[in-house]
Amino acid sequence: MPKNYVGAAAFFETLFVLPGEITSTHPDDETKPIKIKIDFRMSAAADVRPFDLTRPWSLGIAPIAEADTDFDFKTLDVAGQEHYDVQVQPLHDRIKDVVKYLCEQNCRVIAFPEMAIHEDAITVLKDAVAAHGPTSQLSLVFAGSARMPDASGKPPYNESIVLDHLGREILKHRKLTHWNLKKDQCDRYALPCKGATLNEYTTAGDTVTVLEHGFFGRIATLICEDLSRFQPGVWLRENMLLDLQFTPILDATIEEQRWPHRFGTKASFSGRCRVIVANSVPLTLRQNKVNNASGATHRVSGQCGIAFLADVESADLRERFVHVPLPLTSPVAEVVSWHPETWNLSSISKH
Repeated sequence: MPKNYVGAAAFFETLFVLPGEITSTHPDDETKPIKIKIDFRMSAAADVRPFDLTRPWSLGIAPIAEADTDFDFKTLDVAGQEHYDVQVQPLHDRIKDVVKYLCEQNCRVIAFPEMAIHEDAITVLKDAVAAHGPTSQLSLVFAGSARMPDASGKPPYNESIVLDHLGREILKHRKLTHWNLKKDQCDRYALPCKGATLNEYTTAGDTVTVLEHGFFGRIATLICEDLSRFQPGVWLRENMLLDLQFTPILDATIEEQRWPHRFGTKASFSGRCRVIVANSVPLTLRQNKVNNASGATHRVSGQCGIAFLADVESADLRERFVHVPLPLTSPVAEVVSWHPETWNLSSISKH
């Protein structure tokens, strides 16, 4: 018998069996179930920066896209249907500045929102993290998502990545669903829409990845509309026992009772996990311009919610909103202490 043999019981204590596919929903129809692949990865212990997660730690939030000119919303016709193609400016210097600042503030985690990173800026981001992460307390960077072109000529992917403190990519997720906008939503954000719907011009992903991290536990990313879909989020939280769920979004200000708050709270409580929702600023500015032009000045927001955070402490669900005042002083980078005991009790029912 081998010297290090510990018996079959020890093997089954660490055995984790996953199906090859799990249930999700069709990118354009939440009532239609489909199957997607699941990819489970484990980080190497030598690559994980250790720290005490039971003590308060700092989270850095940066919208990156701060002006209504930072995004270009192009429209195009595809097979007789209107689509919108979101393209962000490179914003290289802003990315360098906020990474440097947030590392100097000893943030354990940095989070960027949806579509706020240009494809050409990913290398800039990785280099900035590699330059400042090793000498700080940084552990993870949730690199929002970027518009990544498809080599075969299909529509681009809406793709997020997670970096470690050395700037190495350790997780990748492609948005599974589309945020197809109705006419009233287009009017709200001053987006051109000739018909009843303006469809998101992206190729939906077919795989969800879960990372086993040595200190944060099991981590998954669900981009924007992925959060509001019943699946695969429920399956992941119930069967993968997620510890941290990250959701980058592109929307107007995050406020109480809006969908990021409602679904983020539900995810945290049902999954007994931490939830980070990160947002940018341009759609709030667009909405303000529309409201000013129409005379609905009472609807003009003097702030923008750039993040919503949720955590379950004992039986209580705690939440925290992160707002920045408008107009902005660029670049924006907020530091929040992850200390749920000091946050507000959730205003949304836990049931």
